Amino acid sequence: MKVKYLLYLQAFNMAIGIPFLVFAPAMMAAQYGITDFSAEFLLMFQNNGGYALLMGLVSWIAARMEDSPARRSIVLAFFLQNALQTAIFALGAMSGSAMANSFLYIHGFFALAFGYFAFIKRGA
Repeated sequence: MKVKYLLYLQAFNMAIGIPFLVFAPAMMAAQYGITDFSAEFLLMFQNNGGYALLMGLVSWIAARMEDSPARRSIVLAFFLQNALQTAIFALGAMSGSAMANSFLYIHGFFALAFGYFAFIKRGA
């Protein structure tokens, strides 16, 4: 697999949830059994949609770039971001959160994949 396909995969993964996070945060929260939420909670979900949009756009743009120091820095940043989120969701999964379990595997996969391209197969 080339890093450009991994970047496209991450962009697609981010694009799946963006409309739900931004336009239907209550429906998205209900998928994980969250039923009592305030306006601030819904705003946090919408903010996460904006974050996902940014990550998806950066992934899409980086996938279209040729190998360069900038793209290698983006791959390293995505490795660090996904590794941190994997650790956070692992703590959540240990406390019994159903939401954390699903995201743990997704971010774990991306952390391993971006780590591979950041440290083992640089410039692929």
